Amino acid sequence: MIFLITSVVDKIKEKMEGINTFKAEIMQTTYFQGQKTVYRGNVYIKKPFFFRWELYEPEKYVVISNGDSTWILYRGEVMSQPMPYNLSDFLRGNYEGFKVEETKVRDGWKLKLTSEESAGFDSIVVFITKDYLPKRVKIYNFSDWIEIHFKNINLNVDISDSLFLKPQP
Repeated sequence: MIFLITSVVDKIKEKMEGINTFKAEIMQTTYFQGQKTVYRGNVYIKKPFFFRWELYEPEKYVVISNGDSTWILYRGEVMSQPMPYNLSDFLRGNYEGFKVEETKVRDGWKLKLTSEESAGFDSIVVFITKDYLPKRVKIYNFSDWIEIHFKNINLNVDISDSLFLKPQP
């Protein structure tokens, strides 16, 4: 008898193959130099490569990527800037180039991602639900970290391409 062991990463990739759009409310808590800031907003992902991270509380901060360009709108200024890592890839289950440690937890799995290359962070921990969707992400960088919670996830809903245009100040 042959047993095939399928990793959680493989199951996430399989789940994501059937998803064309992903929309969720986010709460992002940033711990930076001893200061804690809580942001609220939304994330939008549309295949093949559209990504929008929109924080609107307590201040506006938007990151948009359309596959060719990435823009950041912050404090009324639009900047073009490459991102040190692509959160869109992590949410879609693309963990190529990372060492992944899988741990079963009460309500799903915990994936710890590390890289020997400089990736702009020390490690990322992704908490995955039993349905293979992201529940929470923690990004560690030395003594600082960001924790992101996802709720009201909507899959395969209509998302206009206009959300992924260069933002206006």
